[in-house]
Amino acid sequence: MCSSDLGATGIIAAELVRKAPPDGHMIFMPATGMLSLNPILFAKNPYETRDFAPVTLAVSTPHLLVVPASSPANSVAELVALARSRPSGLSYASQGTATAGHLLGELFRSRTQARFEHVPYKGSGPGLIDTVAGRVDFFFDAIVSAGPFVRDGRLKLLAVASAQRAPQFASVPTMAEAGFPGVELDAAFGFAVVAGTPPAIVRRLNEEIVKALREPTLNRNLVEQGLRVVANTPEEYAAFIQAQRDMLTRVIKDANIRLD
Repeated sequence: MCSSDLGATGIIAAELVRKAPPDGHMIFMPATGMLSLNPILFAKNPYETRDFAPVTLAVSTPHLLVVPASSPANSVAELVALARSRPSGLSYASQGTATAGHLLGELFRSRTQARFEHVPYKGSGPGLIDTVAGRVDFFFDAIVSAGPFVRDGRLKLLAVASAQRAPQFASVPTMAEAGFPGVELDAAFGFAVVAGTPPAIVRRLNEEIVKALREPTLNRNLVEQGLRVVANTPEEYAAFIQAQRDMLTRVIKDANIRLD
């Protein structure tokens, strides 16, 4: 099995799977952006979404909109008002160019028409450190990495950038509930195989992986880590990939984001 995230290492994994025999023995576990985002983001991406057959969307996890504990903003509306009150606007961290934090920041900018300056970091860790220190004004980061900083009071959580509230922070509204619909993007991971794999093999893999994901002990462990178990059908996963691709294409075009 090959696992991957966005970027060059993900492309290497995708290429390895793409060249494998279509017999179901080589299984790809990509971040969904590998299938929906990379083909439209990288000028020389060597594969297309159609090169893979979706098996199931395994898990997803929401991103949190966090600000320094010292921030005067106590709601998303107050954060937007703060940006509009300052000639230079506000700065926001991301895990790097074209990462979820960057794309959510662009969605937020598009929705509010406020002035935001993007500050890319090399991963969540440095971005969280500078957000805690107040060197940037806000950050969209995954619950698994930002959550501990919220729980110990070093960061303030304003909203969840997902369609659903996070069980770990059940009292915190989603971006839509806070008055800013459309600013949502989960980190999602699924399973896929090379295109041309017989449908019967894809279906069998789906059945076995979904069964494993729904096993009570594994399911509980995943949920405790801040993950939501999805475990859907190949058709539902394919529809999810296409919906993400359509949405992210607009964001990337509007923000003029491109990686060589």
